[in-house]
Amino acid sequence: ATGEYILTVTNCGSTSATLLKGQVAIKQPHGYLPGNKIWTLYWWGWFTLVNAFLSVVWIIAVVRHRSAVMYVQKVFTGLVVTAFMEGAVQYFLHKDWNNSGSESMVLFALAMLFYG
Repeated sequence: ATGEYILTVTNCGSTSATLLKGQVAIKQPHGYLPGNKIWTLYWWGWFTLVNAFLSVVWIIAVVRHRSAVMYVQKVFTGLVVTAFMEGAVQYFLHKDWNNSGSESMVLFALAMLFYG
C-alpha cells in the first residue's frame, strides 16, 4: 500500500500515557520510492532516452542546415535541450529518492528550474 500506513505499538508495561515521535522509512522490494511513484521513475527514464534520441536527430539537422535556420528553429532547439534536461534531472531525482529514501532538495530545485 502507498500513502498512509498504520503503525501498531504495544505496551506490556504499566505506562499508560506515552508520547511516541519519530519517522518511519518503508523500503519496498523496488526501493524507498512510494508505490504510486515507481512508474514515474520508469516514465522519466524512457522519456529521457527518447528525448535524447530526438534531440540528437534535431541538432544534427540544425547543424546540417545552419545557413537556413530561422530564429524559431533556434528557439525550438533550446526547448528540445530544456526538455531533455528536465527529463534527465527528474529521472535522477526519482532514482536518488528510490535509493536513499528521501528527496534531494538540490535535484528538486534543478527539476523545478527546468520545469518552468
